[in-house]
Amino acid sequence: MIGALESTREILAEPPREGDPERLRALLAAQLGVEPSRLFLTHGAHEGNALVMLHLRRRAGARRAAASPTVWLPRAEYDQLRLGAAWTGFSEKGRSVAYDLRACSNPSNPLGVALPRKELEGPGGPRTTLLVDETFREFSDRPSLARECRPRLWVTGTFTKAYGADGIRVGWVVTPPEEAAAFAAAHGLLLDRPAGASVGWAISLLGQRERVLSEARGIFRSNEKVLRERFPDLPELSAPVAFDRFPRSVDTRRLAE
Repeated sequence: MIGALESTREILAEPPREGDPERLRALLAAQLGVEPSRLFLTHGAHEGNALVMLHLRRRAGARRAAASPTVWLPRAEYDQLRLGAAWTGFSEKGRSVAYDLRACSNPSNPLGVALPRKELEGPGGPRTTLLVDETFREFSDRPSLARECRPRLWVTGTFTKAYGADGIRVGWVVTPPEEAAAFAAAHGLLLDRPAGASVGWAISLLGQRERVLSEARGIFRSNEKVLRERFPDLPELSAPVAFDRFPRSVDTRRLAE
């Protein structure tokens, strides 16, 4: 949505007031349905995902020095999650075995669909941690998983995509209740605060949230209508990305060449 939203252009054209990070945390927490003490500002979902993985990797290493912690991701998944998990020291495992971390985007990038509940739980076992990147969530009215306040559930989000506000560089992490204090130490040590101007613009965007998201969702659904005329068998989409699966009879190597 970069450059596509008239509402966002108008909001960001106004000089921002110096934003109060604690006010932004409170506003975001209220919108997500979580306690402000569990929400931490970042410069985007990428940064949030990376810091969560670093934090989880460090805590796993403190518990056991030998084996690397394990992660399972869907086959079609956002590369930043897969590569970020590998870079921070997780070993990728198959779905049929127990693993320590399950990471995914919801709605899925690149599939564009909201994941069913069973896909968000999986066979990892009772000690499995779940990291959900909700970057595309606000293209629908689906509530954030963060409000469930589940143990070992981490959620990230951002003002990119549905708000079309990539340039302000503001995102967030919502921790499980039991991890808020420990994560606060890592967050304070490793991250700088978003700039005051960025915080101010983010507060302004939240103040006109319904207007901005109505415009973004309208563009998404209009484009989806055209897409579905060409590809009528697509599943129900919750995000403006789609993944066309060719029939097995198509020679995809020949197509690629």
